[in-house]
Amino acid sequence: MPPCALAFPSALLVMEWTPEEELGIIIGGGIVLAALLVYLAIKLRQMTQENWAKVNPVMDPDQVEVLMLGNPPIVVDLRSPEEFKGKLGHLRSAMNIPYEQLPHRLDELRGTTGNRPILLVDATGTRSHMSVALLRREGFEWIYVLQGGMKAWAAKKLPVYR
Repeated sequence: MPPCALAFPSALLVMEWTPEEELGIIIGGGIVLAALLVYLAIKLRQMTQENWAKVNPVMDPDQVEVLMLGNPPIVVDLRSPEEFKGKLGHLRSAMNIPYEQLPHRLDELRGTTGNRPILLVDATGTRSHMSVALLRREGFEWIYVLQGGMKAWAAKKLPVYR
């Protein structure tokens, strides 16, 4: 079988390899590329969470627990119904409005807020941070995000409901 060749237009460099070597180069390069993409995705997610926390008011689980003892906020859990009822449970008096349904269910929030803040909750905080801009555009002003979501709440072993 003839070797494969790569020649650059300047003809200064000619590299030859067999099809088996070419396959090895492709696979090796693909693995490196995949690893790089995973690394970048993780870093981007961390950066995004940090940037959102700078823009959107967050409350850590301990702060929320204290707030829940007084005049509790309107808790909007943006997880799916399965997650809401699942092993992480949910916060006391939480309304389950899945993230995908939030734009269509804003009227449910309008009548309930009064002078109470809205606390957005999900598994990690990502969906909550993405929802803040929508709520602000719709006129809601007093909005907080549970920092770290229900995973952070569970890590603190704070009370949950199922």
